[in-house]
Amino acid sequence: MLHSGAFEAQAVAIFNVYDYVIDHLDRDLDGVMYKLEQTARYHSKIENFYGEFFQYLEEPLIQALREKQFENFKARDEELMRTLFRWMQKHMTLEMESSQYEGTTGGGNYDQ
Repeated sequence: MLHSGAFEAQAVAIFNVYDYVIDHLDRDLDGVMYKLEQTARYHSKIENFYGEFFQYLEEPLIQALREKQFENFKARDEELMRTLFRWMQKHMTLEMESSQYEGTTGGGNYDQ
């Protein structure tokens, strides 16, 4: 794949959303859900972007978590993070489909 500054910026923004979810899931579920929905609405406006595309970030996210946690990142942690990732992806995909169906425009910067 050719280097794309725009793609890289979007990937970093999505990683920031994932980081927010991981950091806030246990104390701000409403904020987490809002962040995921806002992200999905933003992406629903991008032509030819499908929720399944979020899946391409699963392995890079797991790798980043491994590097951050070093030897403390056990198999059970990886399994838990993969389950969390699939939940985030499913929630964003359903929100994207809902936004497209309803014709909502959503909007705004999802990385606030």
